[in-house]
Amino acid sequence: MITGKTVFKIFCWVAFIIYLVVLARLIFFETKIDNVTYRYLQISRGISIKINFKISNWVPGISTWAIINSNQGLPFILQNLVGNIVGFIPMGLLIAILFVRARSYKMMAIIGCATSAFIETTQLLAVRGYFDVDDIILNTTGVVTGYFLFCTLVVPLVQRLKISALLQ
Repeated sequence: MITGKTVFKIFCWVAFIIYLVVLARLIFFETKIDNVTYRYLQISRGISIKINFKISNWVPGISTWAIINSNQGLPFILQNLVGNIVGFIPMGLLIAILFVRARSYKMMAIIGCATSAFIETTQLLAVRGYFDVDDIILNTTGVVTGYFLFCTLVVPLVQRLKISALLQ
């Protein structure tokens, strides 16, 4: 007999797989370098490395500063900065639900950083987008924020509904 917990876990696994597929599509197949960041990084000689006409940012804050100081407006800033955080919130939520041993801020930070570093390195080597250390920081922030939401919203809701077995 299939229990509610089993159905819930299957649902979460399916959601996690769909999330990873959508994330991969967005990151590897719809990535383009915006002109403002590209020009700013070109000017910052010695800080960035040019590989196959793509610019890589190895210094924290450079591309974030360029985006904030651009004249592109709030939608541009939200898409580039907030998008990197919001895009990784589901990862923190779903990992916390699926993996009991990963339920700590330290583990979420490690998972977020490692996942993001893998993505950025893959972008660098595959010449799909560009390596940006700021993305690693923002994406890790998103994963940790997802875990924070898990702790502050999901856990109390589950306890209130007396269905704590779902999260074990």
